[in-house]
Amino acid sequence: MEDMIIIRTESKNKKRPVFRIEKEISINNIESIKSEIENIVNAEKDGFHLELKEIENFDLTAAQLLMALKNKLGEKFSYTLDLRKDLVTLLEHTGINRYIQ
Repeated sequence: MEDMIIIRTESKNKKRPVFRIEKEISINNIESIKSEIENIVNAEKDGFHLELKEIENFDLTAAQLLMALKNKLGEKFSYTLDLRKDLVTLLEHTGINRYIQ
């Protein structure tokens, strides 16, 4: 059985449950993350908050997933993103940061 990548926390954000991803959200694990998020979307009809914490590996597939979730779920989805400084700089230089703020 595969380990869960997304962890449910005890926290709440606007009365919605908070789920956490740590270290990596990239093409290396995006399929597993998408599968787990589908389960969360189906279970949490009032929405949820995704906390991306201490992320060391973040790529275009991760940005696309966040954008797609925001487009699909609107106000029912929110997230916070904690990236290494070099990743923030990379996203700024490529312009991707405009889409994931």
